[in-house]
Amino acid sequence: MRLLLLLIVFIVIALLAQRLLARSEPEVQGLLKGSLQHSGKNRHYLYYLPEALDPARPLPLLLAFHGGGGNAAGFANTTKLHNIAEREGFIVIYPHGSGAGKRLKKLSWNTAMRPPQGYAEENNTDDVGFIRSLLSHFEAEYPIDSQRIYATGLSKGAMFSYRLACELSGRIRAIAPVAGPLTYDDCLPAAPVALLHIHGDSDNHVPFEGGRGEYTARKLLHGYPAAKRGIELFRRAASASEKPQPLQLGRETRCFDYPGGKSPVRYCLVKDGGHAWPGSRKKAWQRARNVNVSNDINASEEIWRFFSSLAQQDKIKH
Repeated sequence: MRLLLLLIVFIVIALLAQRLLARSEPEVQGLLKGSLQHSGKNRHYLYYLPEALDPARPLPLLLAFHGGGGNAAGFANTTKLHNIAEREGFIVIYPHGSGAGKRLKKLSWNTAMRPPQGYAEENNTDDVGFIRSLLSHFEAEYPIDSQRIYATGLSKGAMFSYRLACELSGRIRAIAPVAGPLTYDDCLPAAPVALLHIHGDSDNHVPFEGGRGEYTARKLLHGYPAAKRGIELFRRAASASEKPQPLQLGRETRCFDYPGGKSPVRYCLVKDGGHAWPGSRKKAWQRARNVNVSNDINASEEIWRFFSSLAQQDKIKH
């Protein structure tokens, strides 16, 4: 009898554990799950393949990085980039960062920020190596256009997309960081990388002007670097003009283009925008902190419009 009770308890605990793991990664319709071994760890990701996948026609690939404390499924639900991927014909990958537990929850990226801010930096996780391996895996399995590999991300994911552009400039054609600046001090891109930086002008978590905001992490005594620092570095790498040309997107989003460079460089300021992905639904934590999620533009649509325009520009150059 006692053995039977122990068996029942074991089964109940196992079922509860499965439920907790399922809750940590909510299903997103149409996305596939994948994993690979890197640096002795099993790294996970979600991805989307367009229905009209043609092995004879190489497709663009977009890497999309969630923010600190998030995960791939949550970011997919926020951005809906896979919906655009189906419509426009490209592959999108939502990688998971790393965290202390086994559940795919509360994850972070190694942006090489100092002082460290999160598990990945504190443990010097080789996220750049993980993405390098992930790209090689997809290029071996699917028809990827190596000239059209892009990256985007929110907050900590934005900071990581900057680092990728610094270290993998020969493979990443363009990045579109949202609400996150360049935090990697050793950034020396070997080749120009196109840049679209999007930021709310009222972000009080990661201020566009740098420093600390009301909700900046306490351990960051001096806050974040100004977004302009990274924008200027990429402008110089592209040999673009120092004088930006204004561009209006939506009714309240002001953008600035740096013309004449080897690669386009642009930043956009969303009026009254908070720490958010413009065009997304407001989340519980954003409601609690009264964060304005602007719908003046849809960041996902604008980012893909920017990326897709590069292919035509590259054809003209060649």
